[in-house]
Amino acid sequence: MEPLHDDVLLMVLEYVDVKDLLACRLVCKRLAELALHPQPWRHRLLRVHSILVGDAEARLTCPALRLAPCARRLVLQLPSKKCQLPYTSTRCAVSHLMLELNNITVCKQAAFVIRNQLALGRLRELNIWYPPGRLIMIEENASTESPQIKFGLSLLIHTLAEASGLKKLAVGSFPDRMFDVHSTVPITSSLKHFRCELRPKWQPFVDFVLAGHSATLEVVNLNGCWENSVSKSTSTARLLAAMANLRELSCPAVLDGIELVAKCSSLRKVTLHIRSNKPSDLVAGARKFLRRATQLREVSLEYHPGATSRDDPAVGLIRDLAWSGRSRVESLAIENGWRSRKERKDTDDNFPQEQSLLRALPALPALEHLHLQSQAPPQLLLALGPDTTPALRTLELGVYAMGFDVQHHCLHSWLHDNIIADDLLKVHPSIKLIPPPFEYYCSVPKDCTWCKSGCHQELSGNDRPLFRDALLKVCS
Repeated sequence: MEPLHDDVLLMVLEYVDVKDLLACRLVCKRLAELALHPQPWRHRLLRVHSILVGDAEARLTCPALRLAPCARRLVLQLPSKKCQLPYTSTRCAVSHLMLELNNITVCKQAAFVIRNQLALGRLRELNIWYPPGRLIMIEENASTESPQIKFGLSLLIHTLAEASGLKKLAVGSFPDRMFDVHSTVPITSSLKHFRCELRPKWQPFVDFVLAGHSATLEVVNLNGCWENSVSKSTSTARLLAAMANLRELSCPAVLDGIELVAKCSSLRKVTLHIRSNKPSDLVAGARKFLRRATQLREVSLEYHPGATSRDDPAVGLIRDLAWSGRSRVESLAIENGWRSRKERKDTDDNFPQEQSLLRALPALPALEHLHLQSQAPPQLLLALGPDTTPALRTLELGVYAMGFDVQHHCLHSWLHDNIIADDLLKVHPSIKLIPPPFEYYCSVPKDCTWCKSGCHQELSGNDRPLFRDALLKVCS
């Protein structure tokens, strides 16, 4: 080993597992020093008491955090029952920290964990959340929270709001509490990606982060609340509209003042989360936004729960997208999401957006990609042609759009039993049909007649580019 340069040994140690890497400290002085060098640790994933890891790996994580100089990612659950490592004082600097809080009493500790990592100067991505089941229990016991608990939660919120140096911040499920977020600490704009559920009580926090990082933010996701119950303040929309680098936005369609965001000239991709059966005045802003935002290139309209009537005001949002005739949208995705069993029985219209989409398509001359996640009627697919969609190049169909249940059918049988694909290719020969990312053949044992026959063996490898060729030569 003497002839080997330290750089070579460090490259080898990158492939040694954590247990053996720690053991190298006992071999000789040279390996002891190299085992604690940043290079063998910088790409490591360390997880403490996660349900995804066993006790053996979790036991190694604690000594690793005591000795290692750095790691790529740390997944940590608080409170930690088995490992008593002082996470608030570890010198192991991580670039990505994922915190799962299982108790509201650990907010103060979580705040100090984050502050410690920020002080180490390597943290660039932070994800923090409460498990949904725990969150329900916390909300039920909110009236009994002590001043210490409220202080800890407030400290954590301010720590997240004041964090500088991060590139990505994601705040998942969290207790619904009102906080007046203010800080005398200067915020250095650094965030490029920000995700947080937008609710009335959380709007001050969201606005604080958006304002502090307005110069660098590129992707903002304010989704998470399907009820779309946001406050009647246009402050969030005004902050979004003023951003110079915002490229992607995901938010509720009922965001107050959303029409103002159309002024953001850098915005290219938008996902609107739509709660169906809302009064027309609640989606009026979204209608104005889609009419004015002619700079958009990608638009996704996600209805949760799915719309059930063509008279639903939100269904007409597709027509608003093409209203001006100056749309430059190249990619359009529509998902008419889950509905209750009663709603499915009460209507035969699984895709009430059909007529709105057909009327909008001729006014979307730049549309190259159409993605339908919901069950689309055959007449809609057959209406796609050079006259209605001259620029269309790809049609991506979700499982329900293809009209079958993946538990009982396969894409191979769909090739033979569904005439839509063949007719579509005859009308629009240049179109590329993209199926869902599932295996083409039935799993063993073969369940369908066509898979038993053994034809189209080229599909058995789940190679999606071959799908169009298979469509063109369906065997009899």
